[in-house]
Amino acid sequence: MSSRQNKKIKSLWRRVGALLTMAAAAAAALGIINPALAVDPDPAGKVSTQLQPVYRIGCESSFMPFSWVEDGVCRGIDIEILAEIARRQGFRYELYPQNFTSLLPKLSSGLLDAAVGGVSITQKRAQILDFSDPYFRCGLALAARENSQIKSLNDLFGKTAVVKYGSLGSYFAETNMSRLDLKIIYVEDSPSMVKVVMQGKADFYTEDQPVMIYHMAQHLHPGLHMAIEELPPQVWGYALAVSRGSVPELVAMFNQGLAELKADGTYQRIVKKYFGDLLNPRWVDLPPAQSGSPAADRGE
Repeated sequence: MSSRQNKKIKSLWRRVGALLTMAAAAAAALGIINPALAVDPDPAGKVSTQLQPVYRIGCESSFMPFSWVEDGVCRGIDIEILAEIARRQGFRYELYPQNFTSLLPKLSSGLLDAAVGGVSITQKRAQILDFSDPYFRCGLALAARENSQIKSLNDLFGKTAVVKYGSLGSYFAETNMSRLDLKIIYVEDSPSMVKVVMQGKADFYTEDQPVMIYHMAQHLHPGLHMAIEELPPQVWGYALAVSRGSVPELVAMFNQGLAELKADGTYQRIVKKYFGDLLNPRWVDLPPAQSGSPAADRGE
């Protein structure tokens, strides 16, 4: 090979590298983190994978252990369940991590095809969203500073709550605001709730019970403790959510894949990996019929 040919090849590779760098920068600007492509559903090449849709799936960026971003990679229970279902069902997707407050609005406006990461089923949300079968049961718990005297609902009278916009915790605070004379501070994510309480600007925050139990067991928030383990009611289910009527095939594939994961024990292994001995059997004992139950209407 001549020196001129070598120079042309090196120049070509430099151009390819520049294009890849530009593509990566564009992906980062859009908020895409670790795009997850399932295995080729048609290895014989009968149908081009380029003709198959790549679903834009949003996830919460700070909801450990279900969905969070670490070192530029989305991790968590919901992320692993989604990846395994996609691999088995043969669909492709990209992850768009963000604050919970922007997750559902982007979904309902069509900027996202689906959302995971602690998205609870409620009847109000079901008016504009379609849900998959639920894969995790949750409820609310309440955390306060270690020197707090909060032990029951009656102790919340006149206190200040910090909650995430649009969350089930905000629904709890707003519903009880008049009865308990609550003041409410709104933030965009779970870490901000913790920070506000630690700074003494609020007396307590509410969080999904499994998440709070995990955080406390991992000593992620020193100086705080779980003051009330269960806030009534305790019936919600996490699910894949899509804009109503938009991608029914994705919901169907997710449901089929979830059933397979539960049948062969993969689902149980994923959940156990994160919770270990903390796992409460009630959290995973959630039949599909729960998603349509009137009891699911506990939030906005």
